[in-house]
Amino acid sequence: ITGVTGGNGATENGVQQATVTITDDETTPTVTLSGTTTIVENAAGTATITAALSTATTTDTVVSLGFAGTASAGDYAASNTTITIPAGQLTGTITIDPTDDALYEGNETVIIDITGVTGGNGATENGVQQATVTITDDETTPTVTLSGTTTIVENAAGTATITAALSTATTTDTVVSLGFAGTASAGDYATSNTTITIPAGQLTGTITIDPTDDALYEGNETVIVDITNVTGATAGSTTQAIVTITDDETTPTVTLSGTTTIVENAAGTATITATLSTATTTDTVVSLGFAGTASAGDYAASNTTITIPAGQLTGTITIDPADDALYEGNETVIIDITGVTGGNGATENGVQQATVTITDDETTPTVTLSGTTTIVENAAGTATITATLSTATTTDTVVSLGFAGTASAGDYAASNTTITIPAGQLTGTITIDPTDDALYEGNETVIVDITNVTGATAGSTTQAIVTITDDE
Repeated sequence: ITGVTGGNGATENGVQQATVTITDDETTPTVTLSGTTTIVENAAGTATITAALSTATTTDTVVSLGFAGTASAGDYAASNTTITIPAGQLTGTITIDPTDDALYEGNETVIIDITGVTGGNGATENGVQQATVTITDDETTPTVTLSGTTTIVENAAGTATITAALSTATTTDTVVSLGFAGTASAGDYATSNTTITIPAGQLTGTITIDPTDDALYEGNETVIVDITNVTGATAGSTTQAIVTITDDETTPTVTLSGTTTIVENAAGTATITATLSTATTTDTVVSLGFAGTASAGDYAASNTTITIPAGQLTGTITIDPADDALYEGNETVIIDITGVTGGNGATENGVQQATVTITDDETTPTVTLSGTTTIVENAAGTATITATLSTATTTDTVVSLGFAGTASAGDYAASNTTITIPAGQLTGTITIDPTDDALYEGNETVIVDITNVTGATAGSTTQAIVTITDDE
């Protein structure tokens, strides 16, 4: 009460006061955080982080932010460390601008947390608010490839270099573990290291291979370098480098020679000799292939390889012809070098070949003709014509026949016009079947002649005559 008038002098009773509380129908405002979840490192725009009030207030709301995650400070720029939501507004923002560099770092995160809220008529954080922006790296996952010197002479003054190369530089050292194989032994070379380290921010690293100069002929040898593991990147498409150490001693070569002819029934054997141009410190094994017109059953080779012992110049095998009863004609065994191993890298001297001719001890087979001489026209059976070889052969013999005589074509039927004598057999046959008619024709002849022979030659008897006796 600020004053009382009238009422015949009425006055305030002491100090009088009444209070009315107006209850706000809006709740205490809270702040939430959201924003862009992913942005590419080289994107033209920026990521946006938004702080949102549940209810507008009559005063500015200031949201303080903290930044964490796998991205470092140099990987992005935040437009501010606080977001101010103006009085009467519901939202405020900042931006995250990723830095486009040339390093591979992988996808990285920027984690934004609310560290405090002031103003906004007592506004508070809604629970625990957090927004995460993933910066997608625009560099691909780096890969490591291997390359280097391909050839170095054993007595060279320098060394061979093996280089590991990254497709993209990274922010950490890349360690490439190596394995060593090949035909060169541990004593044939020395490596400067078994790992290559590519420093952070660099693209390459190297090791060296230093060949040992000895006085032995070992042939060209290889050092095969393989990537066995990569820390900090992955293996690429080319994970192997090969260094060939060229021997400064002359490479030995192998030649082939031997017996040129042997009779099928000879008491001895044919000898095939492999000869080295220079003796070596290890056995030389010469692998052989066998071809020619002779089949596997026509001879026996004592071995399919010739071993020339260390320190020696020659080695041999034998060819023993099989003495069979078949006529095959003269046949050849052609021996070729199919490979040379050992001998400290010995090789075939050009193309080497030895030929052994096996002379057949059977004469050229001949064919003779024989058969039934007489058959009655109405006989129950047939007349048989037989072709006989003087010696069996390894292939079918085909005897072509011609038919003549006083009998006409209608007076008989021949089962075939050729006789085939199968391989390995001595004879073959056809039949003559007389036709039983009601006509009197008298006795008639079928004269069968050899007209051609395939696989042999015609002998002394090349004709057979069958007389058909008339039953009228």
